[in-house]
Amino acid sequence: MNKKILSRIFAVVLMLGIMVSCGKVLAYSEDGMSIDIPSSYSEMGDRTWMKSYTQSFNIQIEKNTKGEAASKSALDDSVEELKKQYAGLTVSKSEVTKLNDYKCLYIESSYSGMKIVQYAIPTKEKIYVLTFAGTGDITESEDVKAMLKSFKIENYKEPKSGSAVGVILAIVVIAGIAGAAVYFMKKKKAQA
Repeated sequence: MNKKILSRIFAVVLMLGIMVSCGKVLAYSEDGMSIDIPSSYSEMGDRTWMKSYTQSFNIQIEKNTKGEAASKSALDDSVEELKKQYAGLTVSKSEVTKLNDYKCLYIESSYSGMKIVQYAIPTKEKIYVLTFAGTGDITESEDVKAMLKSFKIENYKEPKSGSAVGVILAIVVIAGIAGAAVYFMKKKKAQA
C-alpha cells in the first residue's frame, strides 16, 4: 500500500514538474516595452528569436522624432514603400487597428516563400515594430497569440498627428523583413 501511494505521489509531482517546465517564458523588456517570449523560441541576438527554423520574431525600435501617429495615410505610405523596396513582396492585408489598446498599423505579406505579419505601434517618442515571419499560418500560432497578448508599453502616450510616419515605418518594416529573409535564405542554403 505504501509503494502504491508513493508511486502516485511521484507521478503527480512529475506531471506538475513537466507542466511547469513547459510553460516557461522569457520576459523581455527594453526601451519602455515588454513582451513574453515562449521557451520554444531561441534567442538569435539583436532582438531576434527563432522557433525550430519555421518561425522567427524580431522587434525593431526607432525614435518617432515628430510624434507621428498610425493613420490610413501612414499605412498606405508604408505599403507603397514596401512594394518599391521588394519587387517580390505581396501584401495580402493591411489595416489600421489596435493591439492591446495601442493604435497600430497591421501588415500581412509574403516574400520569398515566407509569410510576414507585422504590427507597427507608434508612441509619441518611439515606434515599435513586431515582425513575425515563417511558414504556415503565423497568426493562428498559440505562441504568437500569447506573445501579442503579453505586449505592453510603459507610459504609453498616443501620438496625435498623421501621415509622415509612413516613410519611417516603411524603413523599420523593411529592416524587419530583411532580418527574417537573410535568416531563412541561410537556412535554405544549409539544408540544400
